[in-house]
Amino acid sequence: ILRYTDHEHLARQVKLIRGGLADAVLVLGLEDMPETIQARLAGLPVPVLAIANDGPKQISLVRQREQGAIVDLFAHLAERGVTAFHYVAEASHIHRRVRARRTGWVTEAANALGFDPVVHHITALPTPTEVAAVMDKVATDGSSALVCASDRTAIPLLWASLPRGVPVPDQLRISCLGNSVAGEVSTPALTTLGVRSPDYRAAIEHLLSRVEEPSLGPTAVDVPWEMVIRGSA
Repeated sequence: ILRYTDHEHLARQVKLIRGGLADAVLVLGLEDMPETIQARLAGLPVPVLAIANDGPKQISLVRQREQGAIVDLFAHLAERGVTAFHYVAEASHIHRRVRARRTGWVTEAANALGFDPVVHHITALPTPTEVAAVMDKVATDGSSALVCASDRTAIPLLWASLPRGVPVPDQLRISCLGNSVAGEVSTPALTTLGVRSPDYRAAIEHLLSRVEEPSLGPTAVDVPWEMVIRGSA
């Protein structure tokens, strides 16, 4: 499994794979990689599968199609009386291209409903000061919604609502992207976007088939994000 962190680390991994380390490769973070590195992965002598919406034609893809689910979430919030949208993005050098693209999709979805979202940037593991800075800028009269880039950024904001006496979702709606177990067991459980029931068997079976039969070409499997409505929004 190749998880993109930096160019040098990935270059060392690619060199090992070319030396016979693996029979197949699963890539995470392909869309954040420069085209030169994507091309090196596409040229590996073993089959490659990436969780990405786009990539070189030599690489098989699991496409998650996030944008449609983001549109559905904003429509859902608007139907429940939300008139002020706040998007809490994660400030990180990792996956910055994907993060920027998702921020753009969020902005487009809000704009389509006639709203201009306020964008906040906090670290992936936010400090109490960061959380308080976001909460101080959000109205808690039932008209506002926080849409967070991940469950791990949504949960601290959900916790912060408790000592402030802000019931969720009655006075503030909170939702997120990712659909992790942590969001499912929070109180209230987080409304989220993600793969509802992850099933990547078809993609993995194809990858293994390409190991056994190198003449098989790459494929693309759609495992789209969906809106999972729970108690927080």
